Amino acid sequence: MSVFLNDNMHAESPEKREDEAILNDFFAVFALCKTLFRIISDAGVTDSKLGLRSGITYGSQLLRSNLGNEILRDFTVTGGTVNLAARLEHISIQELVIHNKMYFQKAIERFPQIRDLIVIEGCYKHLSPETRVIIQDFTLYQNILSNLERLEKVKFDIRSNQDFYLRLRRQLEKKGCQLLNRDTSEMYGYEEYDIEGFRLTFYFSYYNPKGFNQYEKIWILPLETETLRHLDIEKIK
Repeated sequence: MSVFLNDNMHAESPEKREDEAILNDFFAVFALCKTLFRIISDAGVTDSKLGLRSGITYGSQLLRSNLGNEILRDFTVTGGTVNLAARLEHISIQELVIHNKMYFQKAIERFPQIRDLIVIEGCYKHLSPETRVIIQDFTLYQNILSNLERLEKVKFDIRSNQDFYLRLRRQLEKKGCQLLNRDTSEMYGYEEYDIEGFRLTFYFSYYNPKGFNQYEKIWILPLETETLRHLDIEKIK
């Protein structure tokens, strides 16, 4: 577990210190994935299931403390932000499929009726606003599940909460990284960037972690072999 605190960054303003913490966190996890991939490659076991999935969160629910007694103490952090990062690291893709099915249950239940409606040419514009929302939700649900199926075989990925991703996205845009699918991302369930000639695709999903009272929108960045080999992510620093 690594913790990057805004107040410990070197930038002058609070906003710049936040930006520095976000980027340092992202760079650190990316570098860790690259290092582990290099070790696996050098050992000649790239065909194995070895990999790394990581959870990154940004938030204010953070408690710093020393645990233990007078003889042995250990510095740690706890709180909702920390707990969510741990949940993201451990959750499997199949569990996420189940969580999304529950999240979109209303759309799923309405699918038989929706299917009959949308096959009629030109009827979509005459549907009620509620039915349109259901159709859009079901389409997004189908796309999210399709995305998750692709991610099931990925060995390396970085998972984050919404607060972290939105701040990272702001940084990417500041550095001139182009969002390639701005108009369709909410329908297809991902946002894709061109970074130094590599396509980085951030997939979003919905997750209700144990001990939390609501669904969290989370983001998963799969890291392909060529990306880990050749992308110098710190060029966007």
